[in-house]
Amino acid sequence: MIVSLTNMYPIAETYINWNLSRRCNFDCSYCSDGLHDNISPLLSETELERAAQSLANVPGKTIFLSLTGGEPTLHKPLERMLRILSEIEGKEFKVCLTTNGSRTIEYFYRLRPFINHLTFSAHLEFFDQESILKKAFGLHNIFGSDLGINLMLLPGKLYEIKMIYERLKASSINVSVRKVRKKNSKIFFEYSEEEEKFLCQAIEGANLRKDLLISIARNSNEMEEKMVTANDINTLGLNQFQGIQCQAGVDYFTIGFQGDVFACESFMQAKKSLGSIYSKKFQWPSKGNFIRCPFESCVCTADIAIPKKESLR
Repeated sequence: MIVSLTNMYPIAETYINWNLSRRCNFDCSYCSDGLHDNISPLLSETELERAAQSLANVPGKTIFLSLTGGEPTLHKPLERMLRILSEIEGKEFKVCLTTNGSRTIEYFYRLRPFINHLTFSAHLEFFDQESILKKAFGLHNIFGSDLGINLMLLPGKLYEIKMIYERLKASSINVSVRKVRKKNSKIFFEYSEEEEKFLCQAIEGANLRKDLLISIARNSNEMEEKMVTANDINTLGLNQFQGIQCQAGVDYFTIGFQGDVFACESFMQAKKSLGSIYSKKFQWPSKGNFIRCPFESCVCTADIAIPKKESLR
């Protein structure tokens, strides 16, 4: 098991993962019902302006803000909120946006001044191979090395994913391959031996910076250290952290679909809210001590990447 995890390239004092809304214009067969729908209301300009005011009070001067969903680009006032954040004195927001890539290249060009990193999650159920490549190359022209591509590997789609992966890697585009979980489950699909082999090769050969240093207890006398990404930890099944001290709720927070703030994604699933970002009365917690993780495992890469240290047991 992992007994410590350290981010070797920290870029902010406080990290926030914000699930803007469940609203999505895709309906991937493997995406859990709790993560997407096509009926949730889109956020209003008033809500996003109030959220920006609350984010202005986040502890720390540099804030990493990850925006996801649903599909975050469906919210029309998003560009205005990002502009407001960029103009807050005394704060630097480093914004990462995760998208299904359905908006136009022109739209992403307009967002570029406010986005530090764009993640394009490519789904073969809604894009064919050439459409994914065309979108990826178009986004790369705008974001350059600040673009990352996640290829979602459904069982039986190895040929298509492998072709896309190799084309993107040959063009020096940051690309990773992700296992897919069964709908409404924490369990991954069963992959063939060939698919598992490719996933391991993709981990070793990925042109992504491995920014997490983990210490793994192989036995009572042997410890192994290695550099990985959060996706590597998930793919290798090393995402069990129960009993380990974690920085969730100290320097790391998750904002849920209704605007409630949580220590992390797992606390969101447990419905243990710290308050609402849309409430004028909400106050961000002051910096405190590491908490002991009460959860059996993390399935969200944002949670996995939170720094952790040796078990209290």
